[in-house]
Formats: sequence, structure tokens, C-alpha cells
Amino acid sequence: MARFPTRSVADLLLQTGAALRRRPDPDGFLAVEALIAARHHGEVATALRDYIRERADWLASLVRDGQARGELDPALSPQAVAHFCLALAAGTTLIGPDLHDVGDEEWTEILIRVVSCLDPVRTGEEIGTHA
Repeated sequence: MARFPTRSVADLLLQTGAALRRRPDPDGFLAVEALIAARHHGEVATALRDYIRERADWLASLVRDGQARGELDPALSPQAVAHFCLALAAGTTLIGPDLHDVGDEEWTEILIRVVSCLDPVRTGEEIGTHA
């Protein structure tokens, strides 16, 4: 996380999620074409699998860092969070604003709710009440 030492992982996820709503660049469509080609060509599947694994490992590492700093729930699987992020990115590339658009405020609200689900679970004692 040396690139963003003062940013929380949740902030990074929100910023990245907000950018997903914008019209994808041509490289995004290339990724979609690679996903399709991977279904039919083994060598493309191998290369794509390596690329996706690299991205997922980076995201999982980011999640583990957030968990170690107490920003994200340590009970969550870093690999599952990474998979969710990659699936959301792929989906928003396929269903871009030209097919179905949503306003900035609406998108931001749903992102805040999703990312807040990654927060550590607080016990009654931690929030000042006793169960």
C-alpha cells in the first residue's frame, strides 16, 4: 500500500468503484474480448488466468492490509472480496452507461453501502453498549 499510505482501503475501493461507472476505455473492451476468446482458445485462457490471478492477488493483498489496520472485517476472505471487485469491474465493462446509466449520486450511494459491509463487526462493548 506504499502508493497510497494515507488512504484507507475503503476509500480506495469507493474511488475505484466510482470510476467504473464512466465509459470504459478501449482496453476494457479488449478485456471482454479476451474473456470470450479464452472460452475457445487454451493459450488465451492460460494468459488470462495468469493476468486475473495477478490482479486478484493484488486486491487480496490490499484487503489483508486493510484487515491488519483494522479497517476491514478480518472474518472476510480477501480472495472473495477480490473476486467480487473483479466481477463488478467486468460487469460494468459489459453493461456500460451506453446500455444502462445511473446517476452519480445513486451509484455513490450503493457503493457506500456495499463498501460499508466490509467494515469490521463491532461488539456491543466496542460501541458503548453491553449486550
